[in-house]
Amino acid sequence: MAIAAVGAIIAGASAAMATYAAIGSLAWAIGVGIAVAAVSGLMTYMAMQQSVPRFDSPDTASTLGTTSEPATVLPIVYGEQRVGSVNVLKDVGKDTTYLVQIFSVCEGEIDSFKNLYMDNKQILLDGNYKDGQVSKNNIVDAYKNFVEVEFSVGKPDGHHLALASKYLGEDVKVGWPKQNVGKNHATCCIVMRKRNKDLQNQADILQPNSQVSFDVRGKLITDLVDGTRKASSNGPSQLLDYITNERYGLGVKLDKVDRESFIDCAKFARDNDFRSDGATDPNANFKENITQMAAAFNGIIFDSFGRMTCRIDGPDIVQYDFNEENISASNISFNTGGSDQYYNTLNVAYQDPAIDYSDQVLRYPSDVTNDLTIKRDKRIMAKDITYRFVKRKSQIDTLASIERNKSLLKKSLTFSTIDAYTVQVWDVIRVNLGSDLINLQNSLWRVTQVDRTLQNGAAGMITISAVEYNERVYTDLDFAKDPNNVDGNIPQESVLVPPKNLTVQSVGETAIGRTFKVDWTAEEDFNRLGFYVQYAEAGTENWVQAGFTSGNTYLIYNMNVTKKYDVRVCAAGVIFASDWVYVRDTNPSVSYNLPSVTGLRLVNAVENATTTTATQFEFAWNDQSQQKFMVNGVEQTFSQVFQYYQIDITGTKTVSYRTKDLSFIYDFRMNQNNGLSRQINFKITAVGYSGMKSAPVEITVRNNQAPAIKGFQVLAGPGQMMCSWDDPQDQTPKIVDFAGTVIQIATNQNFTTGIKYFYSNSPFLENFPLEDGKYYVRAAWYDVFGSSDAIWSQPIYLDMKWNIPWDEEMKEQLDDLLNLDERVDQAIDDAYKLANEYTDKTVKASQVDTLNKADANAQAKIETLHTTVTNERDGAISQAIKTTQADYNDKINKSNARITEVEKTQANDRQAFAQQITQTKAELNGNIAKVQQESKASVDALTGKVNSQYAVSATANGVVAGISLMANGTTQNSSIIFNADKIAITHGSNASTAKVPFMVADNTVWMNSAMIRNASIGSAQIADAAITNAKIANLSVNTAKIVDGSITNAKIGNAQINSAKIAQQIQSDNWNGSNTGWMIDKNGTANFQNVTVRGTIQADSGYFRGDITGANGTFSGTVRAEKIEGDVMVAEGATFGSVTQPTSGNSASAGDHHIFWIEGESFDRIMDTNLTLFVKCAERNRFSLVIKTPGKPEQVYFFYDTGNNGGEWTNALRGITIPAAGKGQRNQVVVRVDANRSASMFVVAPQFVLPQTRDNRGIIVPNLNGSAAPGAAREKSYISMYRKGNKLITL
Repeated sequence: MAIAAVGAIIAGASAAMATYAAIGSLAWAIGVGIAVAAVSGLMTYMAMQQSVPRFDSPDTASTLGTTSEPATVLPIVYGEQRVGSVNVLKDVGKDTTYLVQIFSVCEGEIDSFKNLYMDNKQILLDGNYKDGQVSKNNIVDAYKNFVEVEFSVGKPDGHHLALASKYLGEDVKVGWPKQNVGKNHATCCIVMRKRNKDLQNQADILQPNSQVSFDVRGKLITDLVDGTRKASSNGPSQLLDYITNERYGLGVKLDKVDRESFIDCAKFARDNDFRSDGATDPNANFKENITQMAAAFNGIIFDSFGRMTCRIDGPDIVQYDFNEENISASNISFNTGGSDQYYNTLNVAYQDPAIDYSDQVLRYPSDVTNDLTIKRDKRIMAKDITYRFVKRKSQIDTLASIERNKSLLKKSLTFSTIDAYTVQVWDVIRVNLGSDLINLQNSLWRVTQVDRTLQNGAAGMITISAVEYNERVYTDLDFAKDPNNVDGNIPQESVLVPPKNLTVQSVGETAIGRTFKVDWTAEEDFNRLGFYVQYAEAGTENWVQAGFTSGNTYLIYNMNVTKKYDVRVCAAGVIFASDWVYVRDTNPSVSYNLPSVTGLRLVNAVENATTTTATQFEFAWNDQSQQKFMVNGVEQTFSQVFQYYQIDITGTKTVSYRTKDLSFIYDFRMNQNNGLSRQINFKITAVGYSGMKSAPVEITVRNNQAPAIKGFQVLAGPGQMMCSWDDPQDQTPKIVDFAGTVIQIATNQNFTTGIKYFYSNSPFLENFPLEDGKYYVRAAWYDVFGSSDAIWSQPIYLDMKWNIPWDEEMKEQLDDLLNLDERVDQAIDDAYKLANEYTDKTVKASQVDTLNKADANAQAKIETLHTTVTNERDGAISQAIKTTQADYNDKINKSNARITEVEKTQANDRQAFAQQITQTKAELNGNIAKVQQESKASVDALTGKVNSQYAVSATANGVVAGISLMANGTTQNSSIIFNADKIAITHGSNASTAKVPFMVADNTVWMNSAMIRNASIGSAQIADAAITNAKIANLSVNTAKIVDGSITNAKIGNAQINSAKIAQQIQSDNWNGSNTGWMIDKNGTANFQNVTVRGTIQADSGYFRGDITGANGTFSGTVRAEKIEGDVMVAEGATFGSVTQPTSGNSASAGDHHIFWIEGESFDRIMDTNLTLFVKCAERNRFSLVIKTPGKPEQVYFFYDTGNNGGEWTNALRGITIPAAGKGQRNQVVVRVDANRSASMFVVAPQFVLPQTRDNRGIIVPNLNGSAAPGAAREKSYISMYRKGNKLITL
């Protein structure tokens, strides 16, 4: 399967780029100051030892194997070199007998590949292989039937490895697509065929984990000697490419490089046959790689007047003379070097191409037995060095002999002068000095570092660091064999008693570093004048003079808290100094606890000291900036060691904040984001720069729930619970954080069963849908913190009865009404049947018509029947039937008219029954019309029923109109049912003018007008789409008129509601007034939970609480943000001239001297300028740069103690933190002079810009003698402000 994608391979020369700079063009200060330091290219100078960080990446340039680590740094190959590879893809082909592998080799574009090796076996014939597949004829005979190879030299446009696509296909996921071209990466594809018969034929490379390496003709660069572009083996040409390349090198611009100096060195390397063939080390930083490349031609790299310069480390003539007249006596440091880094033997490692680039180690001297220096030392003290870019023993012999010679040059010298402004690194100088502390006569030194400062607006003091120089180091390759080959005019011995019991402890820490207290003891020594105190970063020999004192203790200020230091002290006399006494690898922690915060309080408390009615909690505490306390016997001030306050707030969860202010507001938005708590615990701890903390101080505060609700009432409505209460905004005191009202219902008085909640943000009433039932109801007001801890009202009993019943009993009642005519007919028949069975009397009355004709067709009669029964079966029955009848029948028409009345009563031991029926019937030719009336009452002891019913109906050919009245004594229910197509109520004495205020017709109720109780119209009462715009008076519908949720979409006609029909605000059911649901107000205000907009948004103002993502944007006004990532900055130029003190007299007075104001911002910023601060005093004085911010402790950023003998110091005003002062406020920058001392002075001004010229050696130097006066040659000022970041860099 595939191991890694090609894009995962890190392009670049060194992993150190991630530490020291971003990929791209590096700032000159980083490129020279960090990567090159003062001098690069020196392998072994005793007086200039430095330590460097290490990284961990497979080194494929020296370990000739294969790695699959995707974070491997690709080497940059110069000249010719064998290198290993990174296996970026390994997969079987579509034909599984083929294994396809792709290897990334090095940075491109290279000249060509010379050969390929698998498990140290040569695969190809030596050749000049560029882009494309290797011919089978160029593969060694033993492997040509099993291996196919294709190369890419890594051109800028890359090269597609067609061989991989041939066997894998071009699918993006499982193949090798055409877009994989490997730009700027030299790569190789190897396909191996592996079958059983191949193994039998002894194809010994056919295993999937071969160690693959390549002979490479390296990176195409410009050769500085002949100007051609090739894989040059000229070291200075390679070095210039590495320094200026923005992809894998330092990225230094060409205008910041002295190209002529590199050309001179390139010619030197050619003339002396110094070849450079090798590859950069991925585990080294830029300085180490530059040192290795320069070592191939004995070169050095340094900064000369802002330009990177290359020189040869060789013999030279004296350029400058220095003596008591031009050396500042107060700034001389002489170091004998000691023996910590001394060596007398070199073990030199290099790769020898003659033995397949295996490591070869040579020892210098080769004859250690007869070497006089080793004999003097009585032992071999070896130093191991490696030459990565040298592949020939003859070249190693020359270079290594010079390096061994340097082992005798151990002394270093540092002094200050106002002369020789043009002195350069690696110049040879002569020093004659007969001071009280050191005696140097005609001593020769080589300059290793030059620090230039400003004084009084002109070229000022220069500090020169140098190591001892002897020309024979370069001319006599056996110089180191004789231990007496040292300059006798430089003191060698110490005659003073060294100090004892040296200790270092930290006694304080500020924003700019720790303070070391150095203590020692010393025997009495009359030759001693005092003690020198020096320090250096641990593991280096870059000693810094901390000061000179006659006592036994010394304070060193502003030590970096992240670094380890070596500290040393020696006794000093008039001429000599004692041996140094060391404390190594130290940076002790400050052992102190800060004072606890005092005066912590809740600022906006109202009810008591820990309670507020506000939605945010506002805290404050006392200013302790001037509070004094002791640390290891040294008095400290709180503001000097204070870093920030840590605030821990515990509510729903615990969150932490930091502030430097004396107050903190925990606002409602923060509270919401953390889970919203009405009660929180606020804990504050002071944190110092050493990480030590004060004891925490805490306070618990809360916002009480809204008070008990007032005036709460609840009524049953049509399918809804109608609630009302007093307006909370009318209460005294006013409820400032009121959010809404919550109503709780339950089915028992303890509110433990059937619980439901309803929420309202209405000011005084709200209706809620509720099914019929029996409930207990209570209510409470709640605030913006929610309904927890709500104060409930007394429970109210609510009996909900509102739904129209249509039960089986009523259905049966209606059936009786609809079938009344049939039941009446049956009742009459039953009555006649009973009468016929128990007849006791019949009365007949007849009237004889006088018209005989009529006598045959017409008949009229009245008949009455009475029946009484008493027997065991039926009990007592009494019945009467009366019939009034008229009949007509001829050949054409037949008609009948009858009125029948039946009265029946019955009583026995189990029931009593009474019934009265009247039927009026008319029939003509089959058309029948009837009117029936029934009155019935019954009591049944068996069933327990007690009923009474009255019904009347009118029927005509099956059409029924009727009314039924029923009372059920058993169920305690009564009902009246009407059945008709139309029912009307009229008013008036004339039918034509009568009013019909109420009618039911076509299953619809019609009303001219009505008084409708608030909130009693439900959706069922409104026909779909029946409400149109014209039907609603402007502003006449409010929430009280409509049951909640009763108007559905179907009830409203399209486009029928306009603005006039809508109340001031519409909202969702769950809108709580702040953060739940949605709301739209007619004044333009809206509140939504989430919004998706697919068009354009226009707004006059606003803010976002969360993340905003967009492609581009333009702001015409001011953009303010707590954090901006990108290239945002504010800068101005040419606005500042200079500030000098004293302006009169000869000394600046003690106190604060104003430099300039800075307009305040609400966040911390970093100030970067080209201004420098130069201070000087003839006696001991202390100077500091102080930033003053309203309401905050002063920040001291630079501090310099001139020492007992006075001195001077220069520092650039860069990287200074400007604390947040707030809009409308100002920060002040001042220089503080500690005491009134003779010749105290300082200057704040932009750095110098000097005209340049070439000296007699052709080197570009500042022109101090031309018409352009140095005093007038200053840059225009620039001052930049950047938003301060946090944890941008990780080491």
